[in-house]
Amino acid sequence: MDKKKLIVYDTCKKTDVEVEVSVEFYNTYTRLLWKEDNDDRSFYKHQTVESDLIGCDHLDNFHECIEYSEEQYEEEYYGEPEPDKAELIYNALACLDESDRLLIFGLFFNEMTEAELAEMLHVTRQTIINRKKRILAKLKELIEGFPAD
Repeated sequence: MDKKKLIVYDTCKKTDVEVEVSVEFYNTYTRLLWKEDNDDRSFYKHQTVESDLIGCDHLDNFHECIEYSEEQYEEEYYGEPEPDKAELIYNALACLDESDRLLIFGLFFNEMTEAELAEMLHVTRQTIINRKKRILAKLKELIEGFPAD
């Protein structure tokens, strides 16, 4: 069987070491390196540098280029619901069964994960997911059914 040699980094000795490998492994390894290098070149070819965007009318489409203060960020992404909508949500929550309300409060108000809640209630995570879907659908129906002020 033909053999080829590769130079690889030995993490134990912290040096480069020459290793003998099969031709098939060598070809696969070099193809992977070529593909990685080609992917990198293709990626950087299509990248837009932020300095190219300065003075551009479309800069507002690139949120990563806009600097937000922590307050602005939280206000934009986690803003308080409008007062009338908040009241609708709380009224709908009041119409739920106690166990359904506890699940929603655990997930959305106490920021528990589905896995944590499942462990606490001694059920599977999938059970929590199914209940959450059912409860959210019920909340949606309740909110849409309330009369508009």
